[in-house]
Amino acid sequence: MANDKAYFGIGLVVGIVLAGLFLYYFAPRYITVKSGQTIIKQDRWTGRTWRYADNRWKAIVDVNRDWEKIDGALRKALHIPFAEVDTGAALKLLREKHPILRDLSADIFRLKSKRGFMPWA
Repeated sequence: MANDKAYFGIGLVVGIVLAGLFLYYFAPRYITVKSGQTIIKQDRWTGRTWRYADNRWKAIVDVNRDWEKIDGALRKALHIPFAEVDTGAALKLLREKHPILRDLSADIFRLKSKRGFMPWA
């Protein structure tokens, strides 16, 4: 019983040391990139980023915005109409323009599938 506890303790210590060495050498936590005069450090595990300024690391704040509202406001301000595409007419035009597409079935050209906008999904 005492031997088993000793082996367990030794195995635990060796496992922790090996895991630490692996993480230190093969899976570093931070990536440092120099871009011009700016040095950026990114934490691979959490995704947080910092930039080096004034002799210290300053966190870069991640901003999440509702881009659909911003796009809508820009469309209104710039008077850009939202694209209403007639896919049937577009497919007919493509088939007329490119003879190789005449032999393909219409199912290949469907934009929406169960997983998104990939015709091959």
